[in-house]
Amino acid sequence: RDPPSPPAPAMSADGVITGRRPYRFLDETSAWNGAVRLSAFVFLPLLCLVGGILMISYETGWANHEDRDSRDMAWDYRVTAPGSNNFHGAYFRRAHWNTFRAIEAPATVYAEVVLAAVDRPTMLALHPTGACERTVQVACLASKPAHRAASAGPLNLGTDDGSWAVGDGRVLVRSAGVTALAAVGTPEPSAYATDAELASFHDTRYAELNEMRQRVCVGCNAAPLVCATDATGKSCSWDSTQWAQWAQNSFATLGNTKTCETSVNVCEQVEAAIELASKDEDVAGRIAARVVTGSWTADNVHTKHIASPTAPTITFVTTDPSTNALVAGDDPVAWTPLTDTSTCGACGYVDPATALTFAKATATKNGGSAVKGYLVPPDADGRYRGLRGGVAVGGVHADLQATHEIGTEWRTRKGFVPAFYEAGFWPWEPQCDGTSSNVTVAEDPGTYVPNFPPFDVRGVTTPFVNVTALGTYRVVSAYESACDFDGAGVGAGADAVTCVVAALSGVDVSVAYAPAAGEDLGAWRVVSVTASYGGDGGENDVFVGTEASAVAKFAGGVTRSVKVTLRDAGAPETSSFPPLGTPGKIYAAMAFFLAALFTAPIHPYLMSSYVHYNVAVNEGKPPPGWQAMRRFRGW
Repeated sequence: RDPPSPPAPAMSADGVITGRRPYRFLDETSAWNGAVRLSAFVFLPLLCLVGGILMISYETGWANHEDRDSRDMAWDYRVTAPGSNNFHGAYFRRAHWNTFRAIEAPATVYAEVVLAAVDRPTMLALHPTGACERTVQVACLASKPAHRAASAGPLNLGTDDGSWAVGDGRVLVRSAGVTALAAVGTPEPSAYATDAELASFHDTRYAELNEMRQRVCVGCNAAPLVCATDATGKSCSWDSTQWAQWAQNSFATLGNTKTCETSVNVCEQVEAAIELASKDEDVAGRIAARVVTGSWTADNVHTKHIASPTAPTITFVTTDPSTNALVAGDDPVAWTPLTDTSTCGACGYVDPATALTFAKATATKNGGSAVKGYLVPPDADGRYRGLRGGVAVGGVHADLQATHEIGTEWRTRKGFVPAFYEAGFWPWEPQCDGTSSNVTVAEDPGTYVPNFPPFDVRGVTTPFVNVTALGTYRVVSAYESACDFDGAGVGAGADAVTCVVAALSGVDVSVAYAPAAGEDLGAWRVVSVTASYGGDGGENDVFVGTEASAVAKFAGGVTRSVKVTLRDAGAPETSSFPPLGTPGKIYAAMAFFLAALFTAPIHPYLMSSYVHYNVAVNEGKPPPGWQAMRRFRGW
């Protein structure tokens, strides 16, 4: 008889491999075998736990040299930048104010008057609309201020020479830039030499001639001047022939005895006088002179407690830092031009000397010198214009508005949620791009430069544009070009040479504040003038084509817009520290701990739910928890 066959392996004996019964997950013959098979789930949470501990130790312990250096730099910057920014911003802001500025929009009162008055004694003129006209009596045929061309400017700053009747028996005389008010009784100048000249203005000066005929109308009650609607003829509609007849009849009488009313805008004269006074070397850079025009001055929250609704007023103001409100000073005494009789009470003329006296008195409120710790630009023009108007490109002064080279979001947080800033949430790069500094700059996005030079790559001189900054004269190239003369060959014409041409689009001016050198030698000085070309690369800024086409494209004589930026060379640099690895390491440690937390229960769960169950079944014993199972009832 054949000997017995050797015993089959356990899995084969159970019929799993042969298919006599189905496979069961973790079908082990002993608990030890199951534990060995699941040993990886014991070490996995342990490794995750150790990894998290090592990551934390690395970040906070011996291995954290790079990040520690970064944190030190960030801390140094964070604790010094606010003070540095405040110093830089305050001095840049103070130097930014120009001495004189006229304002017509309510929205600019706070920025141009209230803030300026924080740093400088301010001469404030408030001109409510409708309260500026003064009516005076002069000879009907006299030369009046209204006869001057509008382009000549206000009466006391006219560039034309001559003399005009201004009422109160006074005559304003201007010659070679000198303005004087002649004594009472000076013969008033005549505007009309003959009756024919008088009649020739019946169309352009109708209101004036109509007033004259109301006062003198010789022969108007007879033909050809009388009309059916008015027996006196004074309101009849006349043609040029009838006006000539009236002038011939009435000219002698008008010149001998009659006076007429003339209206003079006193506010325009005051504005001109203040602007003239602001240019005085003892005033420029020392005060802020602001002229505010409009009926809204009596309602504006910043000016309503100072303004008069019926008359122009000039007063000295400062800003109360605790309330951010304007405060009018008692000395010098407020000046009301319409009621001031020190020069000529019944005339339509404002004496520029009065404005200069008031401006100098305002300057003495600060001891007659610049604001403490504040240095004005060194040249006279710069002192008058401030940093705001201290840069001229192509002869055109830029209007440089103070702004910040950071994002609006960060400015809002810094301005309205200071706790956020103080808490140490400093936006080091690259976590918060563009918010790592708070640098004050002044920008004019569009300074329109007329008569821009034409492009000429073969000329003896390079086309250039003049740049004047704080009295320092520089030149920058009008174009940046690259022409392939080598590729075109020797003697190639303009049609055969390919060029890439970019026109001037920006001027960046850096200035430095040098307090140690004193006002005369220190003040604000130009450090560098840098030009940029091409703008946003538009077709009007960049051209690619033949040289001849480029010359035609940039023909010159046009007006180009140039962005002007003025910056303080001593402002804090933008932080650019190596990025801190702390957040990444913390997140990695958290991931390790979470992995340990979620993998730790896997081993006991599989042992109790599968291994022990299968072992009991294989040994013919009831599985764990059999007492609660329905099929084992009665055991």
